[in-house]
Amino acid sequence: MSQIRGKSVPLYFGPQADLKTAAVADSYHNSFMYSISPGGGQSFEADPILGGNLNNNRDASAPAPGLADSACSLVLPGCLNHLGYALNMMFGAPTFTAGIDSAPNKRVYTSGKDALPATTLAYSLAADKHRRVLGFVGGQMTFNLGRNAGFARINVAGAARKVEKLTDLSLGTASTAMGLLRYAAYRGIFRVDGIAEASLLSAAPVYNNNLETAEFLTDDAFIGDIYPGEGTFSSPITVRYKNETYANLAADAFSGEDGLFPVEIEFQGAGEAKLILKAPNCRVAPTTEPITGPGGIDVQYEIMAEQTVNDPMLTVELYNFVAENDYL
Repeated sequence: MSQIRGKSVPLYFGPQADLKTAAVADSYHNSFMYSISPGGGQSFEADPILGGNLNNNRDASAPAPGLADSACSLVLPGCLNHLGYALNMMFGAPTFTAGIDSAPNKRVYTSGKDALPATTLAYSLAADKHRRVLGFVGGQMTFNLGRNAGFARINVAGAARKVEKLTDLSLGTASTAMGLLRYAAYRGIFRVDGIAEASLLSAAPVYNNNLETAEFLTDDAFIGDIYPGEGTFSSPITVRYKNETYANLAADAFSGEDGLFPVEIEFQGAGEAKLILKAPNCRVAPTTEPITGPGGIDVQYEIMAEQTVNDPMLTVELYNFVAENDYL
């Protein structure tokens, strides 16, 4: 018997009508991943019942069933074609503007939607061994900026109703996977108030829906529903200390409108394809400048975004040549 390996495991995304109903056949999209941690396990709960048919007075007796784990996480390629699947799960449907002449199409995703879509994640381990993550809702998306080797990777974590073991995924006719349009891990521009940060060493922007699970009585071990909580967008940044720019911004962090500044993060691909994260109203938390040796001084700041009456907290623009209805 050949060994089951992860190398050729495909990932399929399918749109759901509601949290409990799997995506229908012929609606699945073929994509790629680096890894998936599907959760779905069910723990044993200690059940120290007293008396009756015991060998001794100290050993554990039979456990009680626990609740199913709803956590699920993915590591996806930083691909400007396939990233639309993850953005749909994190933000909901975007607005679409078709490119003119040879310009790319533009999708705009905004934070703050009252409801998020549920998605089926399906994959195969072997010819008759399949897994289906039912009711996945995107919770947290993490990017990384820094001088790193390889292609970029995107971390997506969320919650799902349950994981099913199947002998047939019933995908119907799944779409052929789009080509990969990845960008190198060292690519990325971090702009503060329109100016690229030249002394940036690293940054890890995180958008978080702060999901809330509803523990309804469902007559089974699985969660009843998943709701978005208060969303946050933040990023720790490490910069080489050269001037008072961030110290001055931090001094104004809690002084009202004067403490706000715009941040843009751009990942550029080939053929005008790109991803831009725009947080027009940010603050930087006050911090100190630790001196750890005779060399340059590196300082870590925490940037936090917020909404205003005129702007959502975060807008994400995706430019590529994927047709309007080719995502979920």
